[in-house]
Amino acid sequence: THKGMELITFNGITNINDVLDYKGCNLYVKHDDEDTLYYEDLIGKDILVDGKVVAKVKDIREVPQGIILECEADGKTKFIPYVDAFIKEVGKDYIVVTPIEGLL
Repeated sequence: THKGMELITFNGITNINDVLDYKGCNLYVKHDDEDTLYYEDLIGKDILVDGKVVAKVKDIREVPQGIILECEADGKTKFIPYVDAFIKEVGKDYIVVTPIEGLL
């Protein structure tokens, strides 16, 4: 990191002025390891409680305490901390959650 922000380097680019043409562009990263879970892979997954779909992950939020899943459940936005206390399993298309009362 640099000044609290993520820092990326590119082969062959050693001067900040050489990257100005790319400012504001999207950056796509190839997943090298299929077994590695990236946070953006969680977007779109169903949230399951007791085998039933109760929500869908719409976005990921990074906060000082960790990662929060922003989910939609019954037309409402709900937030689930991405911690072992709540997240029990992550499958290809789903996330099994054990919520506390009021979480969903």
